[in-house]
Amino acid sequence: MLMILLYCLKREQKRLIHSLNIFNSLSFSLATVSTLQKKDPDLSPIITYLENGTLPSSQKLPRQILSKQPHFSLIDGLLFRSCEPKTKAKFVSSDYTLVLPKVLQKPVIDMYHSSPLAAHAGITATLQRVKADFYFERMSVQISDFVKSCDLCQRRKIVRHNKSPLTAIPDPSKPFAV
Repeated sequence: MLMILLYCLKREQKRLIHSLNIFNSLSFSLATVSTLQKKDPDLSPIITYLENGTLPSSQKLPRQILSKQPHFSLIDGLLFRSCEPKTKAKFVSSDYTLVLPKVLQKPVIDMYHSSPLAAHAGITATLQRVKADFYFERMSVQISDFVKSCDLCQRRKIVRHNKSPLTAIPDPSKPFAV
Protein backbone atom coordinates (compact mmCIF):
# COMPACT_ATOMS: atom_id res chain seq x y z
CA MET A 1 0.00 0.00 0.00
CA LEU A 2 1.42 3.34 -1.08
CA MET A 3 1.08 6.29 1.27
CA ILE A 4 1.89 9.78 0.10
CA LEU A 5 3.09 12.08 2.82
CA LEU A 6 2.54 15.77 2.30
CA TYR A 7 4.76 18.22 4.07
CA CYS A 8 4.15 21.86 4.68
CA LEU A 9 6.51 24.60 5.69
CA LYS A 10 5.43 26.70 8.67
CA ARG A 11 7.73 28.91 10.70
CA GLU A 12 10.79 27.48 8.93
CA GLN A 13 10.06 23.94 10.18
CA LYS A 14 8.63 21.04 8.23
CA ARG A 15 5.72 19.27 9.81
CA LEU A 16 3.53 16.48 8.68
CA ILE A 17 0.09 17.65 7.42
CA HIS A 18 -1.58 14.33 6.84
CA SER A 19 -1.07 11.15 4.92
CA LEU A 20 -3.17 10.48 1.88
CA ASN A 21 -4.20 7.19 0.45
CA ILE A 22 -5.49 8.93 -2.69
CA PHE A 23 -3.10 7.56 -5.26
CA ASN A 24 -3.25 3.92 -4.17
CA SER A 25 -5.27 2.75 -7.13
CA LEU A 26 -3.20 4.92 -9.46
CA SER A 27 0.13 3.71 -8.02
CA PHE A 28 1.80 7.12 -7.95
CA SER A 29 4.72 7.95 -5.72
CA LEU A 30 6.13 11.29 -4.63
CA ALA A 31 8.71 11.15 -7.41
CA THR A 32 6.04 10.41 -10.03
CA VAL A 33 3.86 13.31 -8.88
CA SER A 34 6.91 15.58 -8.96
CA THR A 35 7.82 14.54 -12.52
CA LEU A 36 4.20 14.94 -13.65
CA GLN A 37 4.17 18.45 -12.20
CA LYS A 38 7.38 19.30 -14.05
CA LYS A 39 6.00 17.91 -17.33
CA ASP A 40 2.75 19.87 -17.07
CA PRO A 41 2.97 22.87 -19.44
CA ASP A 42 1.10 25.17 -17.03
CA LEU A 43 3.12 24.26 -13.94
CA SER A 44 6.62 23.89 -15.39
CA PRO A 45 7.30 27.66 -15.78
CA ILE A 46 6.38 28.26 -12.14
CA ILE A 47 8.55 25.35 -10.97
CA THR A 48 11.57 26.49 -13.01
CA TYR A 49 11.18 30.01 -11.63
CA LEU A 50 11.01 28.74 -8.05
CA GLU A 51 14.02 26.42 -8.57
CA ASN A 52 16.31 28.60 -10.69
CA GLY A 53 14.80 32.09 -10.69
CA THR A 54 14.65 32.16 -14.50
CA LEU A 55 11.66 33.57 -16.35
CA PRO A 56 10.48 32.75 -19.89
CA SER A 57 11.40 35.19 -22.66
CA SER A 58 7.83 36.00 -23.74
CA GLN A 59 6.12 39.16 -22.45
CA LYS A 60 2.86 37.88 -21.00
CA LEU A 61 4.00 34.70 -19.24
CA PRO A 62 6.59 36.30 -16.87
CA ARG A 63 3.98 38.72 -15.54
CA GLN A 64 1.60 35.85 -14.84
CA ILE A 65 4.33 33.86 -13.10
CA LEU A 66 5.40 36.81 -10.94
CA SER A 67 1.80 37.50 -9.91
CA LYS A 68 1.19 33.83 -8.98
CA GLN A 69 4.62 33.19 -7.42
CA PRO A 70 3.89 34.40 -3.85
CA HIS A 71 1.17 31.76 -3.51
CA PHE A 72 3.36 28.81 -4.54
CA SER A 73 6.14 26.94 -2.73
CA LEU A 74 8.40 24.02 -3.57
CA ILE A 75 8.56 21.57 -0.67
CA ASP A 76 10.56 18.36 -1.12
CA GLY A 77 10.40 18.78 -4.90
CA LEU A 78 6.60 19.08 -4.95
CA LEU A 79 4.69 22.22 -5.86
CA PHE A 80 2.26 23.42 -3.19
CA ARG A 81 -0.05 26.42 -3.07
CA SER A 82 -0.60 28.33 0.15
CA CYS A 83 -4.23 28.85 0.96
CA GLU A 84 -6.05 31.13 3.32
CA PRO A 85 -9.58 30.00 4.09
CA LYS A 86 -12.07 32.70 3.06
CA THR A 87 -15.04 31.00 4.70
CA LYS A 88 -15.56 28.54 7.49
CA ALA A 89 -16.20 25.41 5.47
CA LYS A 90 -17.06 21.96 6.81
CA PHE A 91 -13.72 20.58 5.70
CA VAL A 92 -10.81 22.37 7.33
CA SER A 93 -7.99 22.81 4.87
CA SER A 94 -4.33 22.81 5.71
CA ASP A 95 -1.87 25.66 5.19
CA TYR A 96 -0.64 24.21 1.90
CA THR A 97 -2.42 22.18 -0.75
CA LEU A 98 -0.77 20.03 -3.41
CA VAL A 99 -0.97 21.44 -6.93
CA LEU A 100 -2.28 18.76 -9.28
CA PRO A 101 -1.05 18.41 -12.85
CA LYS A 102 -3.71 18.00 -15.56
CA VAL A 103 -3.12 14.24 -15.76
CA LEU A 104 -4.23 13.72 -12.16
CA GLN A 105 -7.15 16.15 -12.00
CA LYS A 106 -9.89 13.93 -13.42
CA PRO A 107 -8.93 10.79 -11.42
CA VAL A 108 -8.86 12.79 -8.18
CA ILE A 109 -12.26 14.38 -8.90
CA ASP A 110 -13.61 10.92 -9.69
CA MET A 111 -12.29 9.49 -6.42
CA TYR A 112 -13.68 12.33 -4.33
CA HIS A 113 -17.07 12.17 -6.07
CA SER A 114 -17.62 8.47 -6.82
CA SER A 115 -15.98 6.70 -3.90
CA PRO A 116 -18.31 4.75 -1.57
CA LEU A 117 -17.72 7.22 1.27
CA ALA A 118 -18.43 10.25 -0.95
CA ALA A 119 -21.66 8.65 -2.18
CA HIS A 120 -21.84 10.75 -5.35
CA ALA A 121 -21.95 14.02 -3.47
CA GLY A 122 -23.12 17.16 -5.19
CA ILE A 123 -21.02 19.92 -6.69
CA THR A 124 -20.51 21.92 -3.49
CA ALA A 125 -19.56 18.98 -1.29
CA THR A 126 -17.18 17.54 -3.88
CA LEU A 127 -15.58 20.95 -4.40
CA GLN A 128 -15.02 21.44 -0.66
CA ARG A 129 -13.48 17.98 -0.27
CA VAL A 130 -11.09 18.44 -3.19
CA LYS A 131 -10.18 21.99 -2.11
CA ALA A 132 -9.18 20.73 1.32
CA ASP A 133 -6.29 18.71 -0.13
CA PHE A 134 -5.54 19.90 -3.68
CA TYR A 135 -5.39 22.91 -5.97
CA PHE A 136 -5.63 23.29 -9.74
CA GLU A 137 -6.78 26.00 -12.12
CA ARG A 138 -10.52 26.27 -12.83
CA MET A 139 -11.27 23.72 -10.11
CA SER A 140 -14.90 24.72 -9.59
CA VAL A 141 -15.70 24.61 -13.32
CA GLN A 142 -14.11 21.18 -13.79
CA ILE A 143 -15.83 19.69 -10.74
CA SER A 144 -19.15 21.18 -11.77
CA ASP A 145 -18.83 19.72 -15.29
CA PHE A 146 -17.80 16.33 -13.88
CA VAL A 147 -20.74 16.10 -11.46
CA LYS A 148 -23.21 17.29 -14.09
CA SER A 149 -21.95 14.62 -16.50
CA CYS A 150 -22.08 11.78 -13.93
CA ASP A 151 -24.54 9.25 -15.34
CA LEU A 152 -25.56 7.79 -11.97
CA CYS A 153 -26.18 11.23 -10.47
CA GLN A 154 -28.31 12.29 -13.42
CA ARG A 155 -30.45 9.15 -13.16
CA ARG A 156 -31.13 9.65 -9.45
CA LYS A 157 -31.61 13.39 -9.63
CA ILE A 158 -35.06 14.58 -8.61
CA VAL A 159 -36.29 17.58 -10.55
CA ARG A 160 -39.28 19.39 -9.14
CA HIS A 161 -41.23 21.62 -11.49
CA ASN A 162 -43.90 23.68 -9.80
CA LYS A 163 -44.98 25.44 -12.95
CA SER A 164 -48.60 25.32 -13.98
CA PRO A 165 -49.31 23.75 -17.37
CA LEU A 166 -49.87 25.95 -20.38
CA THR A 167 -53.49 26.63 -21.23
CA ALA A 168 -55.00 27.95 -24.42
CA ILE A 169 -56.26 31.52 -24.42
CA PRO A 170 -59.28 32.30 -26.59
CA ASP A 171 -58.73 34.60 -29.56
CA PRO A 172 -59.64 38.20 -28.75
CA SER A 173 -62.78 39.54 -30.46
CA LYS A 174 -61.75 43.21 -30.28
CA PRO A 175 -58.57 45.16 -29.42
CA PHE A 176 -57.49 45.01 -25.76
CA ALA A 177 -60.02 42.27 -24.97
CA VAL A 178 -57.37 40.07 -23.40
